[in-house]
Amino acid sequence: MLQHNQPTIQTNILEVRDRIMAWLMQENWRIGQLTAPDAQWILTAEDPASRKIVIGQKAGTTDQIVIQGGVGVVDPVRNQINALSRIERQKFIIEMGLQLMQVGVEYAGLDEEPIGNITVAQRIYYDGLTKDAFLQRVSLVRNGVQVVLFNIAKRFGQEPPPQDRIGFRTPNP
Repeated sequence: MLQHNQPTIQTNILEVRDRIMAWLMQENWRIGQLTAPDAQWILTAEDPASRKIVIGQKAGTTDQIVIQGGVGVVDPVRNQINALSRIERQKFIIEMGLQLMQVGVEYAGLDEEPIGNITVAQRIYYDGLTKDAFLQRVSLVRNGVQVVLFNIAKRFGQEPPPQDRIGFRTPNP
């Protein structure tokens, strides 16, 4: 039996977007909206600590929301990664990938040459969409971003970038 507060597949996608916006605003997130041809809707969200994520529903999906975060690897760090031997670079990437899997997020961009954007994501479906479940997935995505930042800082002896430089920079939910 469906609970009253859970949307069904027939729920208007904009009602779902509005519900997600309300939940984030209740938690003091700043919300923006973007458009893209391959998305039904896209939200940008920034938490009180200035960490950014992107939330959206792809065109053609009827019941799936994607929550993404990421790190744009800046040129000095990219150069340091590329300066590692092939074996050391593989070890670094494998260790980070394993840590991201332990956090429970999907990831992309670790196997690109050269590394550019490293993204982490979680999906949630309408039948499981509650405020609690949604915000838990948001936390997993933020933790995944932190894993990337801490691995880079640990390996290359750098402090993580300022909070305003953390987050996913392109709208591809």
